[in-house]
Amino acid sequence: MNERRRPALPDLEAARAQGERLGAEPFLGQAVAALSEAVAVLNTHRQVVFANPAFRELTGTPGQLIGLQPGEIFQCVHAAQPEGGCGEAPDCRSCGVAQVFLEALDSGRAGRRECAIVGRRGQREVPYDLEAAGTPFRLGGEEFVLLTLRDVSQQKHEAALERIFFHDILNTASSLKIYISLLQSSGPGEAGRLLADLGSIADGLVEEIQSQKQLVSAENRTLQVTSSLISSRGLVEELLSSFAHARSGGIVNLAPDTESFAFVSDAAILRRVLGNMLRNALEAGSPGGPVTLGCAREGSSCSFWVHNPGAIPAETRRHIFRRYFSTKGRDRGLGTYGMKLLTEEYLKGRVTFTTDELRGTRFTATLPLRLP
Repeated sequence: MNERRRPALPDLEAARAQGERLGAEPFLGQAVAALSEAVAVLNTHRQVVFANPAFRELTGTPGQLIGLQPGEIFQCVHAAQPEGGCGEAPDCRSCGVAQVFLEALDSGRAGRRECAIVGRRGQREVPYDLEAAGTPFRLGGEEFVLLTLRDVSQQKHEAALERIFFHDILNTASSLKIYISLLQSSGPGEAGRLLADLGSIADGLVEEIQSQKQLVSAENRTLQVTSSLISSRGLVEELLSSFAHARSGGIVNLAPDTESFAFVSDAAILRRVLGNMLRNALEAGSPGGPVTLGCAREGSSCSFWVHNPGAIPAETRRHIFRRYFSTKGRDRGLGTYGMKLLTEEYLKGRVTFTTDELRGTRFTATLPLRLP
């Protein structure tokens, strides 16, 4: 799709004048305002010049919208990038709102696409899953696009959770069935080893159920945080032990510069975050490849990190923490998103990563020494 060159943005007064002309149209103004779906009219500069109450409610913007672009209204994390702002940044190529706008304006035909936007409300990132529709029209010799947004977050999230949950549970149940079959036909000497493996599989099944339950609670903002005094060394050794008995096929080593210190946080949530980091690192690396776990104290904060020697492809990096994004298939995609959600919203820390061909990939969870 070739985008025509857009002229420079007009001043705010010009956008307001367009909005007043549209609002004065008896049918258009009243019809759009009465719709239950979120509807806005964009001019050729991708500016909102008219919006109904449902659009304001969806975007959480009770104030002035006229003259703003959709990314600015949602406070999209890419809208302020230096490449050109909303609709012009590299990430906008996969944005449904930008695509339906260009299709409508450049082809003269209506279009519909799914759209995922990571916006902000205060200091908190908010993921929006939308269905965007764009319809072109002309009025008084000027071109406009009628943009309709429908929130599909709940349906998409429930469907994704169901797929992931049943995918993981079925995999574990299949393993249980195989091991039970082997146990039934095994000799006395082999039975003990198979029973130990069965116990490990059962533990994994419980872990998967608890993980999904915790993520649903975190999404609904009902997850309870229980602070306790934690030994950093004890925590990492517990994780090393659990992964040593897991059937992951990889090796988890303790970083030589690991420090021992005490801090206050929620041990169960932190174990979930670090467990996800370790699983992702083991799955991303070569079979049997080394993965390193470590921690350190840094002033009033502490950090836990997981390293593997592989590098994340450049086209994947910008989507790492996006909900439902995964390089492992349709039934995955809440691992890194869940890590970020749990760490930032409940442990009051942050999750970051670095990656390159020479140094490999390192995910780091940085936390306060005392959970506020």
